[in-house]
Amino acid sequence: ELLTEVIKECPNISDPFHTLGLVYEADGDVRRALDFYMIAAHLTPRDVALWKRLASLSTELAFYRQAIYCLTRVIMRNKQDLDALWDRAVLYAEVGETGRAVAQFHKIGKLRPGDPEVPKMIARLHHRSGHAPRAMAALQDFMVAFPDASDLTHVNILGELYMEAGHYEETRTLIERAERLVADGEGLP
Repeated sequence: ELLTEVIKECPNISDPFHTLGLVYEADGDVRRALDFYMIAAHLTPRDVALWKRLASLSTELAFYRQAIYCLTRVIMRNKQDLDALWDRAVLYAEVGETGRAVAQFHKIGKLRPGDPEVPKMIARLHHRSGHAPRAMAALQDFMVAFPDASDLTHVNILGELYMEAGHYEETRTLIERAERLVADGEGLP
């Protein structure tokens, strides 16, 4: 009751909204807590930690579009926040916005060149949306540009894509090359 009185007197202050969010979250009412946190975040738009918390809670409650919105607010404050970019890319994929997800992963790849997870995600997204040649190109380009960062997962995914496309000779060549580079002559598992 005291907090609601404070809100009535000073509706533009974020602290009572944030405190009510904490109270509802402690009581297990995450949905209602999220509502109050959201108001608090809009009253303090520079509070990146709160926006990240909102994104996490929104994702937990399967409010993916709201989580994307919250992460966008984080990224507006710090365009180099790789965790926020990654999470937003995954959420774009979750809501079926494959093009945006791929674009986000490309942006991450530019900010963190040589990250072996980026081409895997790009390839999976392209494959899922029926663009196998783009999936193959993403992996091939990465394996050429960053041979030391390439691993057997890259080889496996690319090999499966080649097999699906009927590129059996490329598959054989890929496996032979991987065996020489990765397994040091001991043979692949």
